Amino acid sequence: MKYHILFKFLAILLCACALAGCIGSVLGILVLAEHDLYGDVTPEQLYEDQMGYRVSSYAKFLTIRYAAKTLGGCPDSLIDYYLENNFSVSTLAAQNSWYYTICDASGMVLESRYDATAENAQLFQYTFNPNFPTVLGYSQDFPEAETAESSTVPTVSEDYIPHTVRPAPEDTEYLYIENYFFWDEQGIGHRYELGITQGPEYNVTMYMLPTPGDWDWEWQLLKLGYEYRYELVWALLGSLLVFALCATYLCCAAGRKPYSNEVQPGGFNRIPLDLYAFAGFWMVFFILLLIVEGLTWSFNDLSWVAFLLAGVLGLLGCVVIVAFCFACAAQFKMPNWFFLRHSLIGRVVIFLWKTLKRAFAFLRRVTGRLWSLLPVIWQWLLTGFGLLVVLVIGIAAKGSMLLLALFICFATVVYGAYCFGTLLKRTKDMSQGDLNAKVNDQFLIGSFRDHAQNLNALADVVVDAAHKQMQSERMKAELVTNVSHDIKTPLTSIINYVDLLQKAENQPQAEEYVQVLDRQSQKLKKLINDLMEMSKASTGNIAVELTTVDPVEAINQALGEFSEKLEDAGLTPILTVPDAPVTIQADGRLVWRVLSNLLGNAVKYALPGTRVYIDLTVLDGNALISLKNISREPLNVSAQELLERFVRGDASRNTEGSGLGLNIAQSLMELQGGSLQLLVDGDLFKVTLCFPCS
Repeated sequence: MKYHILFKFLAILLCACALAGCIGSVLGILVLAEHDLYGDVTPEQLYEDQMGYRVSSYAKFLTIRYAAKTLGGCPDSLIDYYLENNFSVSTLAAQNSWYYTICDASGMVLESRYDATAENAQLFQYTFNPNFPTVLGYSQDFPEAETAESSTVPTVSEDYIPHTVRPAPEDTEYLYIENYFFWDEQGIGHRYELGITQGPEYNVTMYMLPTPGDWDWEWQLLKLGYEYRYELVWALLGSLLVFALCATYLCCAAGRKPYSNEVQPGGFNRIPLDLYAFAGFWMVFFILLLIVEGLTWSFNDLSWVAFLLAGVLGLLGCVVIVAFCFACAAQFKMPNWFFLRHSLIGRVVIFLWKTLKRAFAFLRRVTGRLWSLLPVIWQWLLTGFGLLVVLVIGIAAKGSMLLLALFICFATVVYGAYCFGTLLKRTKDMSQGDLNAKVNDQFLIGSFRDHAQNLNALADVVVDAAHKQMQSERMKAELVTNVSHDIKTPLTSIINYVDLLQKAENQPQAEEYVQVLDRQSQKLKKLINDLMEMSKASTGNIAVELTTVDPVEAINQALGEFSEKLEDAGLTPILTVPDAPVTIQADGRLVWRVLSNLLGNAVKYALPGTRVYIDLTVLDGNALISLKNISREPLNVSAQELLERFVRGDASRNTEGSGLGLNIAQSLMELQGGSLQLLVDGDLFKVTLCFPCS
């Protein structure tokens, strides 16, 4: 078990490593493809193009700033703000990294930043006609609410004359108009209307130092990726294969334990999936945030440390993702939507649903009871009056309220028709003899529900009465058949032997016939006595005198009477009684009759050479006498059938007896306030007598 968990953990770690390899390979391939490094482009060419673009962008930035400060009417703060909104951060960050000179068309140097460190720098030449801004209108210190109306600052009226801005050149043609708004450091709002003007031609010379600056680490990574660009494809395929194998194993092993086929999530796999997903999302989010923050260290000569940290944190994020998927696989295997019911949201929804159902059931029960207290006529009158009030309110309110009122009235009429039709159909089915179907009263209320319950109860009563009638008819037919058979057999024997006795030729033969006549007459007498006793016991015509009886003494007396019969049948009685004395409330004469019937059954039907167990126990204030024996013949009838009249343990009815012993014993026990329980388990025959203790 311990190694099984360790193996799962290693599989999760390997699957996470494969996932991280897939993600890293895909990102590397996409980056290389984005820069066309799988084509004819080399990292060196890409480096030159990128640096050329940055140099030209910064050269344009310098010319616009020079033109705006020298030719246009624009304050320095607004010029800086304008340039920050039109150039990238990387361009602005290069201000202290490069050197430059700005010349006019005649070659006169207008502005320069150059020293001895730039002598060995790479040269770039550019020519620009820059578009620079000129202030047309200005205002300041206006309410903040006015600026919050739109993201675009409203245009300042043309008759407003700026008083803190250099004047614009005369006869200037503006290419287009822009509105700018910002707050300064003192919190004062400034609104400018700018006219964008095209300036004269400028020649710019850029001096790039040998160190490429902030793009060097990116170029180094691209160069490294370019060298292993085809290995990345094989790494992607290998990672996908390992990931597929590990994921397949984890999906099969999720929720399973050694030596067991039962699916049961445990440990972290049992955490609710929504809680798991929420915690995993924020964990991955913070990991990505740390990766992004770590990558910024590359500007401080810590690029490889940053990427190592990014790799470790990325692997940790993959472990979290794989563990979450592993938990999903374990919980998805559970039946009955376990993953939904086990989730926090699912539990809340189930709780709310059960609460609403209970509240609705309580309201329906209360309103139904209150409503059922009213007569049916008043229920219909109040319903009609309520619909009339709703309709009047809807007509008075008009519009959507009228539509709502009409809908309520229509829905009420349709519901009443549905309930009435359901009850009519059920009544028609009952009249045609279909008593098995029930009226579904789940959606019925008031008198409809009461009537449905009455119909169902009536159907149950009719079905029960029909069942009892059929059982009674069957028992009557069996009674007549069995009584006729049991009386006819000895009676026929008596008639035949009387005839033989009249024709006897000698005295010994006559005496033999007389013995047979005596035996058959006694059998007929016993059958008639059993019938009389059964009739009295079933109708309660036997006098019962309840006294305090010692059950141990009653059992020993019955065993003494049947000792010879038990010995002749090859049965050994085993009696077990408690040490403490036990007394019961019963009629001693009837107790003897019950025990006599049970021991007589054992003598007739028990397997010879076996034991008859008689146990006396006390349980919950009752004395229990149980008698157990093994049947000689297979018991092909149930315990309930054996308790019926004229039913014997042998289907051929070859044994002596009337089949009334158990039925009489059950009736006698009920007359004494006790009970008789019969159990048939294979060939085991067990009778338990229950008497109240005195």
